[in-house]
Amino acid sequence: MKNWKVKTKLSLAFGLLILISAAAMAVGIMNIGTIENQVVEYSQENSQSTQALNAIKQELESTQKYIYKSVMGMATGGRPNSKDPASARQSIDTISAQFAVLSETFSGDQEMIAKVDEDLQELKSLVSQTENGRQTNTIMTNQIVPLVTEITTDLDAMLNYSTTMGTNMIQSVTDTAKNTRYIFIGV
Repeated sequence: MKNWKVKTKLSLAFGLLILISAAAMAVGIMNIGTIENQVVEYSQENSQSTQALNAIKQELESTQKYIYKSVMGMATGGRPNSKDPASARQSIDTISAQFAVLSETFSGDQEMIAKVDEDLQELKSLVSQTENGRQTNTIMTNQIVPLVTEITTDLDAMLNYSTTMGTNMIQSVTDTAKNTRYIFIGV
């Protein structure tokens, strides 16, 4: 190398810089493709879990409506409509089907999933008790109503998590794309 001309040394140095820049660009382009695939996969899972959460919340509201109708029937001294507990159980069955989807797709706190699942099983058991003739105002008011409220609160927290994660993912991808552009411009 000592005997090389300055022109050759400069050409070699610039060629090496161009080669390094091309390698950096190739890595950047491959990373963008990987990030895109991860975002698509995450978006699909997040969308499924958000849809399942919304469906569960809607069915839980229906369940709550049937329970309140039953409680109000007992509170007024009348006999509650026997269809209300059965309708509540059907809503809970629908919730269970949606909960299976949620369990597979929710990327958040799995302990919360387990807790909600446990609470749903307890709710199903309590509603079955009321359906089987042990329909008392005490079970409805002191056990079922607070349990439904607790489940709703947990579902709201899970929905908030999903929304926050989706927003963070979009921000992260936007930042990565911006940084990649800066790298390409700098090269």
